[in-house]
Amino acid sequence: RKDNSKVYPQLSDFYAVYTGQGTWLNAFCGAHLVRETKKIAELEPCTETEDFRDRVKLFYETGDAAAKSGDVFARRGARTRLGRIIASTGYVAFPDIVKLQERIATYWDGITRFLDNPNVPWHNNATERDFRVVGRYRAITGGTRSPRGSVVFGHWMSVMHTRRKNGLQLPAFVRAVNDAHRSGRAPPSVFIH
Repeated sequence: RKDNSKVYPQLSDFYAVYTGQGTWLNAFCGAHLVRETKKIAELEPCTETEDFRDRVKLFYETGDAAAKSGDVFARRGARTRLGRIIASTGYVAFPDIVKLQERIATYWDGITRFLDNPNVPWHNNATERDFRVVGRYRAITGGTRSPRGSVVFGHWMSVMHTRRKNGLQLPAFVRAVNDAHRSGRAPPSVFIH
């Protein structure tokens, strides 16, 4: 994006490739964190693990409502709720929970970023849905036949999804690409200027 006055967060899971990227403004997907708490509660069912799961889930539910409402006090309350979750010493007997508490503390800014920015969802479900198309394609066709084919397929999937998300109609976009190609100009951008 040419306009550097606006910096948009990179919404992702906690994969090290994303967390280690020092030049990105990260926002972390709460759905991944909630799933991990559910897994812990399923593998070690007891009052403490279920309480941790429920408290994390409640943080995201109330945080989402607070972010949508724009209420400063509700957003502050959501942060306080999350702070109490990571400060709680009632989970010390559960190493997996302690790890998640440490992760939340380490990535606090990225985890709570959705509270102050209405353009940042608390989960990356829309992105995950976009990838389903690629999964179905690979399951049906067996994938591309070469590394170059994979690069080209990935490029065009990226262009088409970005075009759709920016509200550019396919027929008009294809005509503009064709016209640019015939006249020797660069293709039109799929980004909103």
